[in-house]
Amino acid sequence: MPSSINKFSFTSFIALFIIGIIPILYTEDTFDPNEHLQFLVLTISLLVFWGVQMIQKTRFELNSVWLKLFLGTYLVFLIYSVYSISIALNFADAIFMFMKYSIFFFLTVSIIFLQQKEDIFKLIVCTLSILSIVICVPAVYQFLTLIEQKDLVIPKSTYLIPSIFAHRNLFVEFLVLSLPFSIYSIFTLEKFWEYIGYVSVSLSIFFIILLSNRTSWLCLIFILLFVFILSIMDKKRHFTFKKSVLFFTNVLLVSALSIFVLISYSNNSSLKQHTLQSLDTNQGSTKDRVQLWERTLKLIKEKPLFGHGLDAWQIHILKYGNEGLASEDNITFYQRPHNDFLWVFADQGIVGLILYVSLFMLVLLVCFKLFFSTSDDVPKSQVFVVVSVILVYLLISLFSFPKERISHSIILFTAIGLGLYWINKGKGNNTFAINFAMLLFLLPLAYIGLEIYNSDKHIKQAITRKFDSDFVGCLEEIELGKSPFYTIDETSTPIEWHKGICHFNLGNNTQALNSFENALKQNPYHIYLLNDYASCLSVAGNNKEAEKQYRKSISLSSNFLDAKLNLCALLVKEKSFFEAFEILKTINTKEKSTRYQKTVRVLFVELLNAELKANNPNAIQFKKELMNHRDITAFYIDKLQLAIEKNLTFKQLISHTKTKKS
Repeated sequence: MPSSINKFSFTSFIALFIIGIIPILYTEDTFDPNEHLQFLVLTISLLVFWGVQMIQKTRFELNSVWLKLFLGTYLVFLIYSVYSISIALNFADAIFMFMKYSIFFFLTVSIIFLQQKEDIFKLIVCTLSILSIVICVPAVYQFLTLIEQKDLVIPKSTYLIPSIFAHRNLFVEFLVLSLPFSIYSIFTLEKFWEYIGYVSVSLSIFFIILLSNRTSWLCLIFILLFVFILSIMDKKRHFTFKKSVLFFTNVLLVSALSIFVLISYSNNSSLKQHTLQSLDTNQGSTKDRVQLWERTLKLIKEKPLFGHGLDAWQIHILKYGNEGLASEDNITFYQRPHNDFLWVFADQGIVGLILYVSLFMLVLLVCFKLFFSTSDDVPKSQVFVVVSVILVYLLISLFSFPKERISHSIILFTAIGLGLYWINKGKGNNTFAINFAMLLFLLPLAYIGLEIYNSDKHIKQAITRKFDSDFVGCLEEIELGKSPFYTIDETSTPIEWHKGICHFNLGNNTQALNSFENALKQNPYHIYLLNDYASCLSVAGNNKEAEKQYRKSISLSSNFLDAKLNLCALLVKEKSFFEAFEILKTINTKEKSTRYQKTVRVLFVELLNAELKANNPNAIQFKKELMNHRDITAFYIDKLQLAIEKNLTFKQLISHTKTKKS
C-alpha cells in the first residue's frame, strides 16, 4: 500500500471524503438528486477543513509566478462574474452559478495546500480507482436486469443504466474523467492497486462502450492514444513495455467483450440504426444539439461583448421557440446548450469566455512545461493524469455541460490543483495565511447552499401537492421554501407561476394575477406562464391584453394546443368567429382531445349561424349536407381539413362545398 495512505491524517480524510464520497451523494428529496446536496456537503467539508487549518495556524505558500497568474486570472473571472450577476434576468440562478465557480476556486487552493503538507496524489488515485468500481456495481445490476427482461434496445434502454447518477450520460462522463487515475494505478502503484486499476479500467471501458455515449467514446479513444504516445516517449520507463502490452491487451479484450454483448443481447436493428445516425446532424440528439448551437449563436450576436448575464441562457433561449427540437412537445425544456463554451459566451460574452478558457490554457501550459522538463521531481505519469483529465473535460464540454455538475468539477479541479502544486514546490519567500479569508467566503456559501437545498426540497413537495390538486398544501410548501436564492425550478419555471396556479384554482384571481406578473419578470418567455396569465386576464375582463399574451405564447411555440384553444375560446367570446377559425386551422386535425373537438363543434355552429343570419345560400346548402351525417364532429373536422389544405376562409369553404356538390 502506498506510504501516503499509511500516514492517514485528518487532511487526508477530508480529501478522501471530498473526492470519494461527495460525487456519489444522492437524494430523492430534491429535483436534481445530486447537485444541491453535493454542493452543500462540499462547502461544509471545505469549511471544516479550513477551520482546522485556522486552529492549527498553518500557512499557505505561494511562490510560483504561474500559480499567481492562474489564481489571479480565476479571481478576475470571479469578479467579472459578479458583474454578470447584476445583468442577469434571474438573480437566484446567477448567484448559484457564481457560488459553484467560487467553491471550485477554494477546492483548487485546498488541493495545492494539501499537497504541500503531504503527498495525497496516491491517495486520490486509489480513491478514484475504487470509486469507479463502486459506481459500476449498481450499473451491473441494472444491466443484468435489462438482459433478463430481454429489453436491451440501443440507445433507448441504456437510459435505464444511470448507476447512482441522474442520467446515464453523467455516469459515463464521470467514468472517463476518472479513467486516467485508474490507468496511473496500473502503471505505477503496487500489485494490489494495480489489480484494482485493472478492474476499474475494465468496468469503465465496458460501460463506456455499452452505453453508446459518443462523446465518451471520443474521450476514451483520446486517453488510449495519449497512453500509447506516452509509452513511446517515456525515456525514464514509467510506462514499461511489458505493462503497456498487458494494458492494451486488456483494453482490446474488454472492448471485444463489450461489442459482443451489444451484438448478442441488444436489438440489432436499433443498434444498427443508432450507429448510422451517430453522425447524422438531421436526426436524433445530434440534430437537437446542432439546432441548440445555432440558436445560441443568435443569442450571442445579441450581446457579444458582455453577454446576457450569468446562467441566463435557459431563459433567453426560449425566445427563439422550440420548433424542430425535442422540446417541441412542450414538456421538455432545455436548460443548457450542450456546449459549455457557447454557454459561457452567451451568458458572459467574449470577455467571460476568454477568462474561462484562459484558466484551462494556463494549467495546460504549466503541465506541458513540466512534462518536457528534465526534472526528476516531476513524474511524467502524474502530469499525464492531470493533462488527460483537463483535455477530457474540455472534450466533454464541447458536447455536454460538465461545468454544471459538482461531481465532474470535483475531479477537474482536483486534477488542476495537483498539477499546479508541482510548479509551486519548494520554499518561497512570499508566504501568507489565507485561512481567515477562506472561512470568510465559505461561511456565506454554506448558508446560501443550505437555503437552496431547503427550498428545492419544499418546492418539490409543493409541486407534488399541486399535481394532487392540493392547492392549499402547495402554497404552504412554497411558503416554507421561500428564498431569494431559489426562485425558478429545474425547468426554468418561476415559483411564482406555481403560486399563481394555486391561487387561480382557489378562486383568488387578483392574487393569481400578481403572482403571474411577478413570474413574468423572471421568465418572460415561458409559454405556460404566458398562457395562464392570459387566462387570468380574461377572467378579470381584460380580453385585449389576454389575446396579446395568448398570441405571444403561440409565437414561441407554434404547436402549443392549450394556448390556441384558449385563444379560440376568447375570440368566440368576443364574437370574432372568422378570426377564431383561422387559429383553428393551425391545429392538426388529428388531435383527439375532447376539448379540441368541442371547440371545433362550437365554432362551426357559431360560424354557420352567422352566415345563416346573413342569408348566405351557401350556408343553407352546407347545413343540408351536415344533416346527412351521423357523426357531426367528424364532418366538421373533414371540412376543417379541407380548409387547411386549400387555405380557405369559412365563407370560401362553404362556397367550395357547394361547387363540389354541384
